Amino acid sequence: MKKSVRYIVCAMAVAALAALAVYAADAPAAKPQTKCPVTGEAINKDKFVDVEGYRVYVCCEGCTAKIKADPKTYLAKIRAGGEEPAKAPAAADAPKCGAVKGGCCGG
Repeated sequence: MKKSVRYIVCAMAVAALAALAVYAADAPAAKPQTKCPVTGEAINKDKFVDVEGYRVYVCCEGCTAKIKADPKTYLAKIRAGGEEPAKAPAAADAPKCGAVKGGCCGG
């Protein structure tokens, strides 16, 4: 009897996962971020802050401190607007010291 119960539970779990996969495939993809989550203004691609693994673009430098202070709220606000923040580049992808003209080593 135990085997049949496990089989039924396993089959139900597989069916539930399959249903989730279909739902996720039908869900519209979120568009890239276009609005500053602080002001609602258009973003400036030269102004951003990396928080919780995401790169959040802002309209001006003044908005970065607010996002750093409460990143979860602003990430949620971006997603609530149907947009998705970009993934922040991994530390290995970041420019190396001196690799950028005028960098910390004066390169």
